[in-house]
Amino acid sequence: MQEILTNEGGTTPVFNTYAVEIGESLWRAIYDYIWAIGHDEEYCPLYSIDGIFEEGTQKFAILRDRKNLTYHRLNFSIDEANGFVPAEALEAVASEYKPLEEP
Repeated sequence: MQEILTNEGGTTPVFNTYAVEIGESLWRAIYDYIWAIGHDEEYCPLYSIDGIFEEGTQKFAILRDRKNLTYHRLNFSIDEANGFVPAEALEAVASEYKPLEEP
């Protein structure tokens, strides 16, 4: 990698492909939902996103309460017609839930 970055002749092509558009819009929609829930006195959201998953046809995000470090599940649907539609409430996740070592 260092050789590619320091190549002054520019003979080694560097390809950058990012799959950000779809992932970024979903991540942003969930973050906007979290921000709408509220924030603390330092304007930090009350929850952070631990991961986004799918179980069968149900899509969901695992959110971590930043104050007491508990986990919650946010079920949602997403499609072209309605966009991001979150469930009405968060569900507490069982205490044995352990986040992945490596996402």
